[in-house]
Parts: sequence; structure tokens; C-alpha cells
Amino acid sequence: MTDNVAGSGPKDPTASTPAASGPTRPGIEDLVRALERMAASGLDTSRGETYVARIASLRDALDPAIAAHETWEIQLERAIRSGSGEFQVDVVRRDDCCALGRWLHGEGQQTIEASALALVRDLHAGFHLEAADVLQLAVSGRRSEAIAAMDVGTTFSQASAILVAALRQLAHPAEPG
Repeated sequence: MTDNVAGSGPKDPTASTPAASGPTRPGIEDLVRALERMAASGLDTSRGETYVARIASLRDALDPAIAAHETWEIQLERAIRSGSGEFQVDVVRRDDCCALGRWLHGEGQQTIEASALALVRDLHAGFHLEAADVLQLAVSGRRSEAIAAMDVGTTFSQASAILVAALRQLAHPAEPG
């Protein structure tokens, strides 16, 4: 692992402060409320072929994206635990370098409605800020803290879970009652 970022240790993961040069970091409560709003608003549920095709297209794109995100997260954890790997803090901090990020900044812009895309991109960017903070701990010689920061219930794991929930909501919207 290589550290290409200057500065002090990680920021308070619950703070809503701007990143070094990127998106703001909402608190977990903000993310949960945004996800709830997304689920409540849903998609256009007209039962025409356009709706069915749109959902099928989203599933085709998002199901593999969810799997890729989960695989990437496992690889990051393995690199932190082993103390070696190709992850770099400055690259991990960016939300457009992984497969999901490239899709969200590319084809996803034509596939997902604007409000849902903005939410998912914010959630994804927030996850990358958390991941970069965890990696920063590891490359600063604080590997045990980095491993603990990835545990269930931490801001990192919550950011990941909320992102995956939002992606699943888009790919598999609930049928209206």
C-alpha cells in the first residue's frame, strides 16, 4: 500500500465536513434519511414496457455493480490486514476509479433518474471518503485501528451498507401496495 496523501490522520467519520477537495461527508443519519426518501419516492411505476425495460436495465447494470463493490471492499480489507497491496489513499478517496464509480459517472447518468443518481453518487463518494480514512490509518502504521474501523457497526460499514441498500432499491424497487 502506498500513501500519497499529505496531512494528518482521518477526520471524524460522523462529521459533516468537506473532504480535502471533494464532496462533503454527510453523517450516517443524513444518509439513512436520504435512503428512506429515495425508497418512499420510488420510480415511475407505470406498468408499461418502458418501466419494465428500465428496471431490467438497472438490474443488469446494478447487480454486477453491487457484487463488484462488495469484492472491492473485501480486497481493501485483505490489503489492510496483510499490510500489502496496490491501494493508494489518494485513489481510494476518489469515487470515479472503481467499476461502480466509472459506471455512475458514465452510463449510469443515462440510466438512473437525476435525483436518484445524485443520491447514489453522494452515498458512493461518502463511502470512498470512509474507505480512504481507513486506509490512511493502515498506511500510517495503525493497522489494528484500521481493521477495527472496518468492523460491523462502524461508520465505514454503515456507509457501505447504506450504499448497497440504495443500489438494491434502484435495481429491485418494491412493488406499490
